[in-house]
Amino acid sequence: MIVWIRNIVIIFVLLSIAYTVLSIRARMVQRAKLAAEYTARQIPQKKPSEKPSENSSENSSGKPTKRRLKKWQKRRSKKQSEKSTEKLENTTVSKKEFIARGMQIYGKSYRPKLIFGVYLVPIAVMAVLIYLAQYS
Repeated sequence: MIVWIRNIVIIFVLLSIAYTVLSIRARMVQRAKLAAEYTARQIPQKKPSEKPSENSSENSSGKPTKRRLKKWQKRRSKKQSEKSTEKLENTTVSKKEFIARGMQIYGKSYRPKLIFGVYLVPIAVMAVLIYLAQYS
């Protein structure tokens, strides 16, 4: 019985380390994205003029091409990121305030909650394995 308790403690410590590393890494990446977004908003960028392509956006079967799907996915992800940062539209705020507000929004999103799966998934797998070992 003591061996089981020791193993559970060791597993919990390892999962805690993994959770901490993933959480810190995700927050660092989000903070870097917010800093890049802040600088991009400060410097107005010129949009390249789009030339109409001679190739149609659909192939002979009437389905969109891979290139067209990639463009659509980029526009969709851009719209979603704009929605998540619409509270940050005021560009007169300082960079620190902008990042702080963005991190508050990030804290309420699903991503930090999904990282908590570091604990849930291994515990669920162990519970299923123990159940199968005992009752099969």
